[in-house]
Amino acid sequence: MRSTTLLIIFISLLGFASDKQVIRCIACKEICSQTIDIKDDISKPSKNITIWNRSMCPNFHSYGFICPKDFYAYSSYEKQWNLSTVNKDAFTIKLNSSIYNVPIPKQTINLVVYDQTITKKKKNESLCFWIKIDETYIQEIKKYCQQNDLTLKIHNEKNNTCYIEIIKKTIANKRSE
Repeated sequence: MRSTTLLIIFISLLGFASDKQVIRCIACKEICSQTIDIKDDISKPSKNITIWNRSMCPNFHSYGFICPKDFYAYSSYEKQWNLSTVNKDAFTIKLNSSIYNVPIPKQTINLVVYDQTITKKKKNESLCFWIKIDETYIQEIKKYCQQNDLTLKIHNEKNNTCYIEIIKKTIANKRSE
């Protein structure tokens, strides 16, 4: 009787363990960890600003997943992959050349952040940064965006500054979740 009870408990535990969701990275196919299991090294730049933006409130929910190798994060809720970083060379799935080669002014107010969001149907890429308003640069970036089929958003703020966001939307993603 006791051995039967232990066997039932063991089989139940096996069933419970197999219920855990296994997510493989969209880029490298490694098994992802839950975001709460990976820690950010705050002495270095964030590996994925979507997860660790260094603010008091986290950007990403604790039930998400992250690849410990290349730091792409997966949201089960939104059914999408995301990598957001200041290092444009950190993307295992290479950025579109029109985003990668966006001319950046010599002086930005803060860091330039590159972002890649991938779903089954599309891939969106963007970059954003703050600058002191510079009409010469704004005309240059408008022309670049028009020539490269990019969406440009300029948000004017106080103190002669503006927030620049440049977006490349790609429909018909060839990669799958």
